[in-house]
Amino acid sequence: MEFFKTLPENFFKVEGGTHTYGRAVFGASQKLGSGNLLYGGEAYYYDGPWVHPDGFNKINGLLTYSQGDDANGASITAHAYHGKWNSSDQFPMPPNPSLVSSAH
Repeated sequence: MEFFKTLPENFFKVEGGTHTYGRAVFGASQKLGSGNLLYGGEAYYYDGPWVHPDGFNKINGLLTYSQGDDANGASITAHAYHGKWNSSDQFPMPPNPSLVSSAH
């Protein structure tokens, strides 16, 4: 497995959607001393289409410092993850009667 040592450009993205979905993610890299520092993170939330919402919270983080190249270099990487949710037992919400047509 090979990871980026630098990014072509820094980024930040926020998105949202149905069932209380939300996500923010970023990544950046910069020169630090004689090497490169790469870091990024993600925050995520999603309830899902369940009668009892999941309330799924997730946070990810990445930090890497690297020097040199693939043939003669070294890097150190730290990853972090935390997730918390309520088990829904996967009971989907009943359909909205106004959206369901009956066959005649």
